[in-house]
Amino acid sequence: MNDDAILRSDSELGERSAHRHPAALHGLSPGTSPQPSASPLFQELKNDRSSLANRLTHEIASFISFNRLSDLPITPQEPLIEGFIYRNTVGGITGPAGSCKTFLAVSMAGSIASGIPWMGRKVARGVVFYITGEGAHGLRKRLSGWCSHYNVDQSLPVLIADRLPPLCDLASANALTEAICHEASKAYKRDALEPMLVIIDTLALAMAGTDENNAADIAKIRQSIQHLQNVACCAVQIIHHTGHSKSQRARGSSAYSAWLDSEHLVKSHGDVVTIKAIKARDWELASDINLYRHVVTTHTNGTDEPTLILSDTPARAASQTERDRHAVYDAKDRGLSVRRTVADTGISKSRVERFLKERMQPDMSGETL
Repeated sequence: MNDDAILRSDSELGERSAHRHPAALHGLSPGTSPQPSASPLFQELKNDRSSLANRLTHEIASFISFNRLSDLPITPQEPLIEGFIYRNTVGGITGPAGSCKTFLAVSMAGSIASGIPWMGRKVARGVVFYITGEGAHGLRKRLSGWCSHYNVDQSLPVLIADRLPPLCDLASANALTEAICHEASKAYKRDALEPMLVIIDTLALAMAGTDENNAADIAKIRQSIQHLQNVACCAVQIIHHTGHSKSQRARGSSAYSAWLDSEHLVKSHGDVVTIKAIKARDWELASDINLYRHVVTTHTNGTDEPTLILSDTPARAASQTERDRHAVYDAKDRGLSVRRTVADTGISKSRVERFLKERMQPDMSGETL
């Protein structure tokens, strides 16, 4: 192609453009540039940009807002148990197997649901939801023992779920949140009490089908639990195990403990159970407290059964046989094998098997102990 053809082509293109938008070139002198204010074409572009900017501004404003420090609302922490549990927070109860984590959770649940002080500390009374996958019968016996010891009616508003759904699954987590809100509404109509606490027992069971060592899976359950916490406007406590070789921290990904607002480490030494606060995001760490195991009797299925409660006063000295028998019963309730029970309790295999055999003997009603 020669230069004349190129020039002719450019000229023809310019003429076509001028015919298409004649006003765009009207009144222009050679060597001058079009002014946007004088050009409908440029004005149209300007209006489009303005409309787009307004739309984006509206969408951004509805997505996120900003405030000066002086305009931020002051929202003081609302304690459910002073120094231990606060409303709209997620906390962890962490400890090795057999350290009385569940008994600690039961004592907190009972105090909040009944309004009686927890180990001398005031509580905010409300409805407690206990979501467990480790057997409702064992939990019923433990809570019943707590009620008997503190002379509290068993109709207190602790609502025990019949299953623990996989909370890494968004649909299951949403269904649980809806169920809790539904039951909370019913409880409010009956008792005029708001939901205060949800207990999840345990993290491993709540993460069924996923990996607690994987930070991405921890992020999934975090999203589910924070949604539950925000919708129900309550605190959440999660029971979890310590690592096999690292007894001072929660098992699995460090993303779990990093996410929590608070965490308490539970350790047992004989009849003494020590609660150590290892994290408190927005309040002062509580001092360590020592609680004591008490063996109590509860009436279940037509028979009297031993169980434990925790108290801040030492129990009378029980015989070693009573303590061993209860430890074996507790291990059985948690689904531990004979071998694991021997390893966890230090009780001989023959003694463990004897206690289990005694428990399986039927009483007069035909029920087993």
